[in-house]
Amino acid sequence: MGTVIESAADIDNLMIHTGPEVGLLLDTGHLTFAGDEPFAVAKKWIERINHVHCKDIRAEVLADVKKP
Repeated sequence: MGTVIESAADIDNLMIHTGPEVGLLLDTGHLTFAGDEPFAVAKKWIERINHVHCKDIRAEVLADVKKP
């Protein structure tokens, strides 16, 4: 999708290298697109989440977008 922080690994890196003053906008669509599980990331970083973007991801559309 083209954002700088998109995958669970990206989020982990950001959260590990910043302090508690940096909050997390958890974007379920970007995580799903990256192949990660939004709930797992939410559980891991619950204390840092200050906003959640819930998106309706249709599996068939996602599969079509990722076709080579």
